[in-house]
Amino acid sequence: LGMGRDVCHLVDALVCCFDLHVSFATDALLEHLATHHSVPSIDNYKDLLPKRSCFEFDLAMLSKFSDAPSLLPVVLLVSSNPEQFLRCWQVMRSLLATTIGLWHSVHESTLVLPRHAAHLRLTCQVLEAMGRAQWLQPPWDMLAEVVGELAPKEIVKVLMAVWDTLLRRQL
Repeated sequence: LGMGRDVCHLVDALVCCFDLHVSFATDALLEHLATHHSVPSIDNYKDLLPKRSCFEFDLAMLSKFSDAPSLLPVVLLVSSNPEQFLRCWQVMRSLLATTIGLWHSVHESTLVLPRHAAHLRLTCQVLEAMGRAQWLQPPWDMLAEVVGELAPKEIVKVLMAVWDTLLRRQL
């Protein structure tokens, strides 16, 4: 349930076209995602995770990405340029925290499709973008390929490890 090979090939083609102008795509993405809600601090998240976030910023980001799934391929396009993708750190941190909370709230012991399909798609796409931007080092950069094989509780553990890794790297 990742981006799929066809979309990745399309994104790769767009990267070639936007190579020098990926900042335009980043600007447009961040402008579209702008919200008046304050961004939660790392300490706010430390007190919360792995529980589900109720921060207005996180709810706004989840709503925007749920209402417009086409935003995720734009995120993938921007992730092809790690310098530009770094500008999306607050958005990606929010999406990662949201996915952790979504999986933490799942009560089934195994992945149930199609009930968990939207959670899985968002999780895979967030991880794929982070791997593409080299925020995750091998073998972690391939998590999007295997996360669908894990139980929800295992997904939470893996995502928390990703969270801890990213904070240690101080993006």
